[in-house]
Amino acid sequence: MKNSDLSQQFEELLDTPVHAKPVVAAYGLMNSGKSSLFNMLTEHVEQEFFKTNDIRETAENSSCDFGDFTFLDTPGLDANAQDNLTASQGESSADIVVFVHQPQGELDAAEVGFLGTLASSFGHRAADNIILVLSKIDKASAQEVDEIEGKIRTQCRNHIGFEPTIIRVSSKRYETGVRNQKPALCAQSGVQTLRQKLAVAALSAQEARNERQLARVRALLLQTEEAEAVLKSRRTDLRHNLVQEFSSFNAQVANLREFLASSATQFKRI
Repeated sequence: MKNSDLSQQFEELLDTPVHAKPVVAAYGLMNSGKSSLFNMLTEHVEQEFFKTNDIRETAENSSCDFGDFTFLDTPGLDANAQDNLTASQGESSADIVVFVHQPQGELDAAEVGFLGTLASSFGHRAADNIILVLSKIDKASAQEVDEIEGKIRTQCRNHIGFEPTIIRVSSKRYETGVRNQKPALCAQSGVQTLRQKLAVAALSAQEARNERQLARVRALLLQTEEAEAVLKSRRTDLRHNLVQEFSSFNAQVANLREFLASSATQFKRI
């Protein structure tokens, strides 16, 4: 790794914004339903705050302070390289992750890969601070959702190394319940269950944030030490090569001096 890369990482670490409230970040593939979910969690039912559509809407990280949290929506994963980069930049400031999956099937390769990165970042707190939401559950039967959830649990356990809390949510059901003043429908949506899980995760959010920051500092220090060791080794090799390259030259200079001394002695005898 180049020294400039390390310097940039240190600068990014120092520039990481400090939020007064726990940051809840939403991740998921494009059109997974994460923006709709965050509109429900922030009570933007009548007038949406996080833009939703069947096409790509979220192209940058957008945040909203509501209640005890700061909600951070990110671009859909695997839409394009720039969106992936923008989404990953939000990961460093996230205290709690809501990973949204539309249950058309199990997790795809991009989702497994990003969840693996998140799990590594959160370490032993991954199961507490990463919540997997099965969205749009109205579009599948209960049996189909059961099967998909079972497959996802197996994927997380076997390929990622942790088993997250999985909550089934219908943003549409919650929105209908709010608009038509039907509390029972809101209760069946799963949104309140998610809120309760967020409240539990928030209790240790600050401690988790401190641990992750410390882990990043330690990782950068280790990379710095490794870079210093590489530079030291290269410097030693360079010195050795220089000695070898100049040894022949030094020998020739010594022979020349000996020849000149001998010639001078003979000249004096004449």
